[in-house]
Amino acid sequence: MSSLPQRLGLSAQWPRFWRDYGFDRSGGSAAEFALVLPVLSLLLFAIVQFGIAFNHYIELASGVAAASRELSVGRGSTTAYTNTITALNNAAPNLNSFSTPVTGQTFTVTVAGIACTSANQASTCHDAFAQGASAVVNATYPCNFNLIWLNLGSCTLSTSATQYIQ
Repeated sequence: MSSLPQRLGLSAQWPRFWRDYGFDRSGGSAAEFALVLPVLSLLLFAIVQFGIAFNHYIELASGVAAASRELSVGRGSTTAYTNTITALNNAAPNLNSFSTPVTGQTFTVTVAGIACTSANQASTCHDAFAQGASAVVNATYPCNFNLIWLNLGSCTLSTSATQYIQ
């Protein structure tokens, strides 16, 4: 089978370069790949970043549920608040510690509608513990969407869990 320039009747008239390389298509796949690669890379990194954010949310929800369970059985304990934070940190090991929160990270504990904000208020929280009262744990955690060189913004993951005091 003859080449395209020969079929077009150009082989005798064209210089050697154009005859040999003018209709060569061997680099077409590489050129198409070079055009598609940035888009595919962004898509892949977006999937990875979403997976990381989703994993953080699952860990946060699991930690808050564990903290809420710990708080609900903490009636009679003077270290209920500290035990609650410890339960959250143990159930969410890949997140920054809630004992020393970072910017955008919050943790609130409410017993029967009374907010417990620190271990120093243990007596106030301790007085609110009554069987059947609600123990609510809320937490927020910051997340960022950075794709290679693009900053697509930030978000806040938040979850809450409620248990009844035993």
